[in-house]
Amino acid sequence: MERRIVLITDCARDLSSSDLGNVNMEGNSISASLAIRDAIASFAPVTLYTELEDFRDHIKNHEHDLVFPMRYGPTSRTQKGLISSLCETYGIDYMGADNYTQLLCNDKDLSKKYAREFGFNVPNSIMFRTRTSQEEMVTRVKRLNLPLVVKPNFGGGSAGISSSSLVHDYMAAVELVNFHLSLHTTPVLVEEYIAGQEVSILMIGGRERMAFCGETQLVINNQTCFDNHIWGYEEKKIDDSKVDFKVSHLTTRQEREQAIHIFQSFEKVEYMRVDGRVTDDGFYLLELSPDCYLGPESDFEIAMKELLDLDYPGSLRFIIENSLNQS
Repeated sequence: MERRIVLITDCARDLSSSDLGNVNMEGNSISASLAIRDAIASFAPVTLYTELEDFRDHIKNHEHDLVFPMRYGPTSRTQKGLISSLCETYGIDYMGADNYTQLLCNDKDLSKKYAREFGFNVPNSIMFRTRTSQEEMVTRVKRLNLPLVVKPNFGGGSAGISSSSLVHDYMAAVELVNFHLSLHTTPVLVEEYIAGQEVSILMIGGRERMAFCGETQLVINNQTCFDNHIWGYEEKKIDDSKVDFKVSHLTTRQEREQAIHIFQSFEKVEYMRVDGRVTDDGFYLLELSPDCYLGPESDFEIAMKELLDLDYPGSLRFIIENSLNQS
């Protein structure tokens, strides 16, 4: 592989504690960023940037390189699309999703509306953009069935999502909505909790050809079926020692074809994770993640190791070569 890979990450500090008001909870840790860089360096020259401004100031040095965006930035409407917009402005090739795809999928409510067009089941939900009277807010949330999940509408990485985001009465839901609206500029989504087995459909490819499609199942504390649990920042960002993934085959062929269909509906995406829960009524889509984590011990690495017999550098090389084939 002759082209230089330009890796852009957050290089965030490892979290030892956090709270629902923290908007900087996505982002790769320093250790993960260095592991990604070192894995790429085993088969290609690589340059690492940990500040977006630094990349911007040196962008003309990378006209013939391939940018690998692994930066998340603070939770907002627009952070996910900054690198792709910069690259397109300067005519530089980059991996992953374009600005439109990133921004649509970053909007939890809008992405579910989009998913409905492809036949996916999604949780019933309502959106709060501003604080109104308590009576009006209670009336609105009572349109949904308990229990409920309350979370910021933008962002990922469990930013603003903890064990306390799952509520079992309407007043608690309203109180949590008001809490988020007082802290964040993002609207707040309230949706019905979906009990079941949490899985991700993992895809690599392009509009014309799929290179890989697999599935992993979330395991927390040896539990695979969740009826009163959400994967919040406590287990995702602070202590993930009891979290694991395993290759699974719980979705139907039709559901996987739906996932491929929505993947290929985007002009540029290249890799994506479709997250959801498998229930007695089928698969319920929870999120579309084109900015999925690709570091060590990710669900992509686990699936590609078992299904394609690739080590971690090999899985990254597979993903990068797929992107080069799309150029």
